[in-house]
Amino acid sequence: MKTWTIKALELLRASLEPPRHELNEIDWKAALSPDKKRLTEHLSAFANHPGGGFLAFGI
Repeated sequence: MKTWTIKALELLRASLEPPRHELNEIDWKAALSPDKKRLTEHLSAFANHPGGGFLAFGI
């Protein structure tokens, strides 16, 4: 597995442990929103965060 995949899975597991909470590096989404402005805001936030971040869909 690629390093970024392992990192994403580690962050997802950590965020789903009780109490469930989003982390600065991972953002949960039930589905991809048609609101492109909102998606742009999330991607910009990750771009400004050291090390970036991940969007997890289906949660």
